[in-house]
Amino acid sequence: MNILFLSSEVQGLLKTGGLADVARALPKQLKQSGHDIRVVMPCYRSLLGKNFPVVLPTLIVPLTPTDNYYCTVRQTTLDDVPVYLIEHNHFFGRHGIYDDGEQGYHDNALRFAFLSKAALELSRALDFQPDLVQANDWQTAIASYYLKHHYSYDDFFANTGSVLTVHNGSYQGKCSGDLRYALGIAPEHMQAQAFEDWGQINLLKGGLYFTDKANAVSPGYREELRQESTGHGLHMAFTAKGEDLVGILNGCDYGEWNPATDPALPFHYDADNLTGKKQVKLALQQELGLTSDANLPLFANISRLTGQKGFQMLVPALYDLVNQGVQVVLLGSGELSYALQLQEIARRFPDNVRFIYGYDEALSHRIEAASDFFMMPSVFEPCGLNQIYSLRYGSLPIVRATGGLIDTVEALAVDESNKDKATGLSFEGFNFHDLAWTLKRAEWIWYNNPELYLQMQQQAMAQSFTWQSACEQYQQLYKAAILKACGLA
Repeated sequence: MNILFLSSEVQGLLKTGGLADVARALPKQLKQSGHDIRVVMPCYRSLLGKNFPVVLPTLIVPLTPTDNYYCTVRQTTLDDVPVYLIEHNHFFGRHGIYDDGEQGYHDNALRFAFLSKAALELSRALDFQPDLVQANDWQTAIASYYLKHHYSYDDFFANTGSVLTVHNGSYQGKCSGDLRYALGIAPEHMQAQAFEDWGQINLLKGGLYFTDKANAVSPGYREELRQESTGHGLHMAFTAKGEDLVGILNGCDYGEWNPATDPALPFHYDADNLTGKKQVKLALQQELGLTSDANLPLFANISRLTGQKGFQMLVPALYDLVNQGVQVVLLGSGELSYALQLQEIARRFPDNVRFIYGYDEALSHRIEAASDFFMMPSVFEPCGLNQIYSLRYGSLPIVRATGGLIDTVEALAVDESNKDKATGLSFEGFNFHDLAWTLKRAEWIWYNNPELYLQMQQQAMAQSFTWQSACEQYQQLYKAAILKACGLA
């Protein structure tokens, strides 16, 4: 297949979340499976400085019948996959990606609608006729609408199918209904089943309506999207897709996340020889100025600082946990209120807690390897990748039972009846009491039942969630989308 893959971020070029990891790993696997895949993303300010080669000095992008935009197209390559960078300085030459640090840019809808339309115009300019357009989240969801209506007359796209992947349904690209003309949305499509959402435009909702097929990034999240309490206000739209909405669990790039070969680690290890894990832990304790003691359980968290990630539960639970004498390391950036609260915990417990604001890829690998437990108390989690990394690195995940966390972590039962297959711990309640109890349970296992901890650790490290398996499911979904676009299904 010829696959046009649209994403607002790609790991290795620019990353703010898990979407970037998928936008790197899935095209790589699709390429290895024999498909011709081209990735399109914005040329942000940070990428301009890399001076990637220009492949098209000028590309005309007709967003509406009367509004033409112009851009330059640059190109680079990741894992033998061509990546095209859409350079439009007014839209993408800003300090921030989606926001200015406090609130989203007022013209985000226009910025990313332009990206979506530019990608389609680029494929025609390159004479790359796509069998399938893969859109990701609200940023490129409108691409399926453009395919169906802006190019309905164009034989070039006559048999092109579309798939929309929902990585996080809480972000929907809502904007004023007055932008309908600027975005090229016809009056008849400003309806409740399509783009209209209480008088506003909802790009994710509209893209979902017009795409041939859609998927959530885990089977568990697919089911949650269809429930009123967990569907982010769009449960009826997701339910209406019926069997055209599936769940495909994200994979893990074990070439990058492998404690036996990870170049970011000062020592290496595997399930058969865990000596290196203890050495990495001692090295990280020394690096961060914590008490060097491999016998102390180390709890970690690497995350965006948002309510979705459960920090309203985690912050009070940490006070309770740290008072027990364990060590905690946290890495992340996001909402200032949570950052200040975590800084205060680190200030009050300087021998036991470190909080690093920001993101450091190599440090994240060292934290995964050094930690004994990894905390993910998410309110909702479409798939989650850190718990998958933690499993391979022998850091038992402590998760809330939601979304993809259910699909990837076998939680130890209260009566330990499933200890022969358990790979982590979980709790269900949306409150810090359940989380605090689960954290104490983890500490108790560490100190009082090291045989059980080692057994669960071995079982965790034996888990495998490969992109090869996910890629096979995406290929089936792509074929179904193409058949539907051709009127054959």
